[in-house]
Amino acid sequence: MAGNDGLIKSFGEGCQLWSATLQQTQPASDVISDKVVLLYFSAHWCGPCRRFTPALASLYKSLKARNEDFEVVFCSMDRTAAEYRSYTDEMPWWSLPHKSPALGKLANLYGAVGIPHLVVLEKDGSVLHSDGIGEVSVDPEGKNFPWRPKKLVELLPASYIGQDKSEHSISDLNDKYLMLYFSAHWCPPCKQFTPKLSQAYTALKEHRDNFELLFVSSDHDQSSFDEYFAEMTFGAIPFAAREAKAAISSKLQVRGIPTLMIFGPCPADGGDRPLINGYIRGVIEQGDYISEFPYVPKAYGDLNKTTDNINNYKCVIVFHEAGDDEEHGEIQEALKGASDAYVGRGELKFYWAFAITGLSKTVREALEIGPIGDAPVMIVLDIPNQGSFYVSEAPEITTTNILRFVQYPGERKQL
Repeated sequence: MAGNDGLIKSFGEGCQLWSATLQQTQPASDVISDKVVLLYFSAHWCGPCRRFTPALASLYKSLKARNEDFEVVFCSMDRTAAEYRSYTDEMPWWSLPHKSPALGKLANLYGAVGIPHLVVLEKDGSVLHSDGIGEVSVDPEGKNFPWRPKKLVELLPASYIGQDKSEHSISDLNDKYLMLYFSAHWCPPCKQFTPKLSQAYTALKEHRDNFELLFVSSDHDQSSFDEYFAEMTFGAIPFAAREAKAAISSKLQVRGIPTLMIFGPCPADGGDRPLINGYIRGVIEQGDYISEFPYVPKAYGDLNKTTDNINNYKCVIVFHEAGDDEEHGEIQEALKGASDAYVGRGELKFYWAFAITGLSKTVREALEIGPIGDAPVMIVLDIPNQGSFYVSEAPEITTTNILRFVQYPGERKQL
């Protein structure tokens, strides 16, 4: 059995990969078995893809000259066969067939919501790195290929600075929860959120001392960092530790700022800090940070207060902005019941949306499900599956109807 037999199976039975360089096809199992594999989601019509492809081709040739045991497989999103043929002529690696039936499944499985997208897979098929684009950009010669990830505790610098600018050993925090705040002085949303976070930090410290919060700066220079850090009540990773900042951001897949994450204490066996929640900004903004600590994600809750990134999860949402307290309570209980019943059956979130502001308003408008009415509206939103959603026709919101809707969602609609 091949170490990455699951990936080969995902390609489809009898899948033949094409090499423009060799002008031949070979079975996928012959090409990638027991190798590190880079899946390259790209298209000829995409400008950023065409700019990145030569860099990847240069790296590919260099690594092959060093006899690295790996392969790249192009996952084409080209619109026409002619574009596909033209584009593959520029590529020294192997390619899935144009309009391969496996493409949608692979894109969903490996998070290819935009292109170019390069995911690096270990020889056993596990994901080594989901941001291969960033790794190639930082390490164009592949000196650290295949970029096997280091632990967070290995990437953090040896010391951090307190709010009084005193230096402390990062190991002093090993037995504490650790929050990392990715932010920058030049970012308006960051500037708006930072005072709230500073206030929350001070208030939370009055209740517990088993945590620390460190600023991870994306500022352009030391003076900007100093000015911004002076507004904060917590510590920071030194601005000079730029390599550590870049490595941490890459490992944690920080796509934008402000981003606030929380990690558990370092395990006694020397393992890495466990990520508890990568999206806790919402908790701070909604004021639940005292009682909710350490912000373990729930599979249900208020859409406007969720700490999840709904771009990453399939979810059920029940809108009922015009409902009264009794109706809202019944919907909440139904969603909680559905969440409990769904445990062990897959990753699915359950939300209620009763507010006419915030994320609830944004999602309703994006779905174009009409104006607020007297009856609740239940939808399944599956952004990871190419932005699909479904609208329920159930006459009432009950746990049974929610679970039935999840199983038989009906007509697919598109964002």
